[in-house]
Amino acid sequence: MNRLTRYWFTFAELDFPNPLNIGCGVTAYNLNDARNLISEYALRRNLSVEEAGYIEDVDISSLDQKHVVQNIDSLLRRGVWFPRQG
Repeated sequence: MNRLTRYWFTFAELDFPNPLNIGCGVTAYNLNDARNLISEYALRRNLSVEEAGYIEDVDISSLDQKHVVQNIDSLLRRGVWFPRQG
């Protein structure tokens, strides 16, 4: 069985607000899978982002408590958990 891993991505600063300004949390099978999930998320929302960095096996307690941790979807399934999909 494939192991799922939590990732946290940051992106180059944009001149306009978008849902990925704070970052993006993803649970995926590997780094390429995580990047594909983010690409799909951005494409559905007509967003263009440039990856600035990522953290593999991110410790959720290290993320912004007010904006990120209080607004995440399930970390236990494959997909984008921040920002929320809904």
